Amino acid sequence: PISKVKLPYPVDNVEFNPETGDIYMGSIPDIPAILRKESTGDESINVPGGCTILKKDGESWKIDEVLFHDGSQLSQIAASYKMGNTVVLGSPFSAGILVCSI
Repeated sequence: PISKVKLPYPVDNVEFNPETGDIYMGSIPDIPAILRKESTGDESINVPGGCTILKKDGESWKIDEVLFHDGSQLSQIAASYKMGNTVVLGSPFSAGILVCSI
């Protein structure tokens, strides 16, 4: 069956975990911040983001907003993955990754 899941914000780099059935996504909760950063070229503008996971709950999906951060450590999150109590966040616009204990 096909499911359509409404999310509260855009996401990027959707990854499916075949072992758990979970779907991992980089959260993009503040599109206006991205537009401000892109239109001004101001690299000091932090774009928040995080890790969102969809979990199958019977016939529907449960949204698990695992982690959000203000973009000060890694701006414009586009990818995320959770392993145990660790979340890894990545961005194509920032050097490196962010590894967070939760």
